[in-house]
Amino acid sequence: MGFSSVALRGSRYWWRKKMTVAGVRLTLASPLGAMSFGDARVIALRLGSAAEASRMGYGQSSSGVNPDQLKKVFSDALR
Repeated sequence: MGFSSVALRGSRYWWRKKMTVAGVRLTLASPLGAMSFGDARVIALRLGSAAEASRMGYGQSSSGVNPDQLKKVFSDALR
């Protein structure tokens, strides 16, 4: 059984998502630190929904965030 955004790499589960923001393709990836697939799946679902909410909110405020800034925000948050 697989889950499209969760992969086992070595001994760690990883979350990975590809998304397009303002025409720029971004790849977000982070180790989940979960010991079981069930825990990894729950964390991945939460990360996926947060990423989608951020993507949907892009450009709705007057201060807009460019894709490089959005990628930096995600990389800082996933550390």
